[in-house]
Amino acid sequence: MRWWRDRYGHGPLAIPHDRRALQRIHPIARQLRARRSAMLRRRWKDFAVLAGVFLLICACMALPSATSPLWRGYLLGFCAGLMAALVSVLVLLLDGSLLRRIGRSVESDIGDELRRAPGVYGVVSTVLFDGCDVDHVVLAPSGIWVLEVKWSMTPADDLDRLWGLTGHLEQTRQAARKVSGLVRSSARDIPVRPVLVLSGPCMPVVGPGTVREGVRVVNTTSRRGWQALLAEGEAVWTLSQARQAAGVLVRLRDTRVAFEGQRVRTAAVGRS
Repeated sequence: MRWWRDRYGHGPLAIPHDRRALQRIHPIARQLRARRSAMLRRRWKDFAVLAGVFLLICACMALPSATSPLWRGYLLGFCAGLMAALVSVLVLLLDGSLLRRIGRSVESDIGDELRRAPGVYGVVSTVLFDGCDVDHVVLAPSGIWVLEVKWSMTPADDLDRLWGLTGHLEQTRQAARKVSGLVRSSARDIPVRPVLVLSGPCMPVVGPGTVREGVRVVNTTSRRGWQALLAEGEAVWTLSQARQAAGVLVRLRDTRVAFEGQRVRTAAVGRS
């Protein structure tokens, strides 16, 4: 059912969410693709040698089962699957993108939880501005919530000792300022709240109501947690008012998706 919701919209505002297009044009995704392409061009001989050695081992293992075609097929299928898995993990490790891809996956999962959270008008994800990309903009009765998701394996037992906290807070505030300026005409006097979401096994645990430099800091990842957070305060606008702000955000997102998608296709044609 997720693909149906993605196409025809989530929540009362029925905001569509084109996952493939957004993943393709995201700045981090473009950087990871460029890094992987450069690594494969540089190390293709090593992968060819590895594939040759693995195929030789598979052939030697299949010889004893030559009298049983069924078992030979099972064995060759298992070897082929194992080789594909090993090569995929090796590529992720060599191009250095494993942790960043996990972070992108966590960001997408949090967006899915937000879209299914009760009491949410709608969620617009991956809103690209010049020099800034916003992970999620949540339209709720209590106002507009601008979320930046950070996933990390860097251990930190205290929030104030978290590496890069100052930069994360500034990025979240900048994202909130961009969104506030964009929807000013359609959402006048509607509060825009910046939220920094810390996720990961080593991230510090923050208590409810934690605020740093005007930014709300949370560990919330489940839809029940989001329901409780977004329900704070009184309702400040109606669904029809939120629909106007959502229209502005969606138009910007779709325009940037079309523009960045054309850039990606043009770059691919130029490389070929």
